[in-house]
Amino acid sequence: DNRLEAETLKNFVNKYNLKDKKVLEIGCGRGAFQDLVEDWTGVDIASTLKSFIKKTFYEAEAESLPFKDETFDAIWTITVLE
Repeated sequence: DNRLEAETLKNFVNKYNLKDKKVLEIGCGRGAFQDLVEDWTGVDIASTLKSFIKKTFYEAEAESLPFKDETFDAIWTITVLE
């Protein structure tokens, strides 16, 4: 159940005015939170999750992200399995 996490992220997005900012979610899973902001990018290690994502998705490990520094305005990782 992602309701608590979704509410927490909505508050985060509102508090920091991120609705129209560039956001990265590390460990995005099926992309449950991709619609909380307009410019969302998801990263996960499982390529099979791509079929659930309607926005930008990269298959990558959190320790080796394929982005230059300062690419995103905010990054969150809220439901990652350690």
